[in-house]
Amino acid sequence: MFSDFSLSTIPLIHNNRIVKIGKLEKDGKDTRKKLPNVRFILCEPFVLEGTATCATPEMPDRYERFKEVYEYARVVKSLADEYGIPFLPLQEKFNEAAAKLGAEYYAPDGVHPNIGGSSLIATEWMKLFKEHFEA
Repeated sequence: MFSDFSLSTIPLIHNNRIVKIGKLEKDGKDTRKKLPNVRFILCEPFVLEGTATCATPEMPDRYERFKEVYEYARVVKSLADEYGIPFLPLQEKFNEAAAKLGAEYYAPDGVHPNIGGSSLIATEWMKLFKEHFEA
């Protein structure tokens, strides 16, 4: 039993409001300070081209705007490095997987993983968990 283990994914949207990068960083540091003995895995946020992220005539730069998630990913990676927390890079994994089977297999809207995307995350998460937390 891993009573001192918790998976941490820091939400980018809270109460239907976008979390500012500074708040994301502050909340991450505050969480680590308040729970110094809890083991975490930080997961990289990702974005794919999908129904919610594709360009439209009204928003031709829509996908480019969704790529702002890369800045959030940088903060999450920075927190992982600063506190020695295992980091699960997901953007590259999703890019590679989507190149083989298409983004719609993993996250049809480009943002929210479906069963295929959840399976990819779970597989990669378990690899990282075993590497860092199993003897």
